Amino acid sequence: KPYVRLFSESTNVMLKNWEALDAGSTIDVFHHMSLMTLDSMLKCALSQQTDCQTRKTNDYIAAVYEMSDLSMKRGRTLPHRIDLIYALSSNGRKYRKACKLVHDYAERIIAERKETLQQQSVEEARNRKKYLDFLDILLEARDEDGNGLTDAEIRDEVDTF
Repeated sequence: KPYVRLFSESTNVMLKNWEALDAGSTIDVFHHMSLMTLDSMLKCALSQQTDCQTRKTNDYIAAVYEMSDLSMKRGRTLPHRIDLIYALSSNGRKYRKACKLVHDYAERIIAERKETLQQQSVEEARNRKKYLDFLDILLEARDEDGNGLTDAEIRDEVDTF
C-alpha cells in the first residue's frame, strides 16, 4: 500500500505534463510512459526523487536511454554481435561510457544509503519510511553465515532492477 501513493504521484506528474501541452498537439506516449515508469521504480525501489519527468536533462536517464538504444543497434548490426568488434567500435565506447555513468550513479546511491543506515538504527529507518524498499532489503540481506552482499553484488542487482 505505501507504493500506491508513489505511483499516484508519478502518474499525476505525467498528467500535468500532458495538460501543459498545446491543445491538439501530438505526444510520444511511449516516452512519457517510460519516464513515469522509471520515476515510479526509482521512488519505490531506491527511494530516489529524480524529477526525471520534469527536468529537461538528467545524465542517468540519458545514459539509460542511450544504453537501450545502443543495445538495439548492436542486435541489428551483425559484426557488433562479436564482443571484441563491438568493444572497439564507437558504439561500444559509447556503451561503456553510459554503463560507467549508470554504475557510478548506483554506487553513489548505495553508499549514501549505507551511510544513512549506519547513522540510524534499522528500526528508526523502518519507522521513518513505513516500508523497506528494494535497496534496504539488499543492504540488510544476510546469508546463513551472517554475511551481507558486497557492494558490487548490490550494484549489479540495482542495475538489473
